[in-house]
Amino acid sequence: MKNEKNLNKKGSALPIAIIVGILIISMSAILISTITNEVYIRKGTEERVKAKYIAEAGIENGIYLYNLKVKNNESIKENFSHRDSVGDLGNYYLEYNPPLENSNIAIFYSTGITKDNKSIKMQAKLDTSNGRILSWDELK
Repeated sequence: MKNEKNLNKKGSALPIAIIVGILIISMSAILISTITNEVYIRKGTEERVKAKYIAEAGIENGIYLYNLKVKNNESIKENFSHRDSVGDLGNYYLEYNPPLENSNIAIFYSTGITKDNKSIKMQAKLDTSNGRILSWDELK
């Protein structure tokens, strides 16, 4: 009787080993997939943040150029644009639109572009009568 029970147990090790192996391989594949996705998400978020900071640097530079023109009594009633780089992070393109007739609101647009070509466009509105920034927004 004991010999019959031992014979039945001998063949159970292989199927258990195969099932455990399949489970380990499946868990490893899921882990690798999750890590890969997290890396892509982090990289995309990092590039988006860089592009936003670059665009903000462009607007700040535009406001500086605007104030410089006011200080030097140069015309601020005409559009101007400016391109520049922000270290090795990327470049920005700035556009200034002067106030329309019967308005005191000038608009600065800046597009920040990273080295990986991720871009974000921002807009700032400036009240030219008192120099206050009215809004500073990311454009969709």
